[in-house]
Amino acid sequence: MVERIPSGVVETWNDSDRRSFSLITPSSQIGGALQLEEKAMRISECMTRKVQVASPDQSLRDAARAMADLDAGVLPVGENERLVGMITDRDIAVRGIAEGRGPDTKIRDVMSAEVQCCFDDQEVGDVLQNMRDLKLRRMPVISRDRRLVGIVSLGDLATNGEPAWAGEALGGISQPGGDHSQTAH
Repeated sequence: MVERIPSGVVETWNDSDRRSFSLITPSSQIGGALQLEEKAMRISECMTRKVQVASPDQSLRDAARAMADLDAGVLPVGENERLVGMITDRDIAVRGIAEGRGPDTKIRDVMSAEVQCCFDDQEVGDVLQNMRDLKLRRMPVISRDRRLVGIVSLGDLATNGEPAWAGEALGGISQPGGDHSQTAH
């Protein structure tokens, strides 16, 4: 199978054999010749910026309603301006309903407290590799001053980035097991 890499994108490998992709953009015209500069695609270019944060003291019903309103499957959970967890629709189903918990159960009782984040200025290729290794389909995005600025999902990367990169990561994420498996809790 031949992987399609879009025009204007260059595949590179660093000294650690890590794959990355860069956008080639025109930087200036000198003597009639177009000069090109390499610019790596950053997470900030393809993440979702509008993020609603849930409180750990809200109910599963509140989380489910917010997810329905947002047409999203995940909410970051924050307390005292700090990211303290993530809650997904799957958490509600598997750790909530399947364990006999009701809609008034607190988010903190079923959320994932271990949060893996990425920075908004990180390269897409590095974040995808991390998502693949950690078996995560979504990651909160923070700025260098540790403020939540968005969330990135494989869907964002497939529609706003490049589908082949997201597909490659999904192949690794879809393997059973890992630290973030529902059965690991």
